[in-house]
Amino acid sequence: MNSSKKHAAPERTLILSLLEAAPFSVLPYQITSRNTLIASSWLIALAVGLLVGRKSVVSTDVTNANGISLPAKSLHDSRSLDSPSYIAEAKKIERRKITEGSISTANEEALNQTMIELSDVLNVGNRIERTRQMIAFIDRIDNSEIADIVQNFSEAGWVDYNRSEFSMLISAWMDRDPFTAIAFLDENETDGWTRKTAISAWAADSPEEAANAIKGLKDRGEVNDWVIGLIEGMARNDPEGALLALKDIEDSKTRNQAIREILPEVVIRGAEFAGKWIEQIRDPNIQRDSAKRLASSLARRDPE
Repeated sequence: MNSSKKHAAPERTLILSLLEAAPFSVLPYQITSRNTLIASSWLIALAVGLLVGRKSVVSTDVTNANGISLPAKSLHDSRSLDSPSYIAEAKKIERRKITEGSISTANEEALNQTMIELSDVLNVGNRIERTRQMIAFIDRIDNSEIADIVQNFSEAGWVDYNRSEFSMLISAWMDRDPFTAIAFLDENETDGWTRKTAISAWAADSPEEAANAIKGLKDRGEVNDWVIGLIEGMARNDPEGALLALKDIEDSKTRNQAIREILPEVVIRGAEFAGKWIEQIRDPNIQRDSAKRLASSLARRDPE
């Protein structure tokens, strides 16, 4: 066994030892100047938005199961016999009007042609080539077309078979016109995975702007996928700041799920970072659960 692996063992032991830690041994959050700047600008607004969203759940009789969905992997990384016939579905799409006013026949025909073009891309069997063609397709479409394409993509039932391509489309929309994208998804899209994917893509680069954009948004599910997506995106560059941003979120389900979304970013930074990160979790139950998950992931990453 080499020296680096010998050195890693005590770090992993640090995480494992937290599983037996008493509640009073948990350290408080360590606040850096950068974390304070980010958290102070929007954390309270997020908590208020989450509370409003939860109240809306109590006042409605409709249970939105889709709003609770976790990140899902594509059911089919390549085309298979049970995949839908994309061309046939594209030709049958009846576009639902999403804006006020009449839609011209020319615009309808242009949209149908665009969806058939997209169906050709989704039918490509080679995943790498399909990705290349999807990027080219996105580069060709105009910003004004994306809302219609996203809605028809979802209504045609293609998302379960092509989550990667759908995620690319959503991410491109967020990059081009994030406020329009968020407004559309909040009004028309009930799938929690889509909301989370959208805000996560933006939060990875601009967490403050993303947080302000979802301020006060309601979520009809049992967890706030806007908040979870924000934390997931923020964690890509700042796992400590992402954890700090959760400390005042009262909803335990949203907070616990968001912490799980941070864990992969903690694991890739190694055992020493993971040990310090775990110590910042104040809730002893969440700390123990996170420590177990991290210890298991780190053991698989470095089994020696």
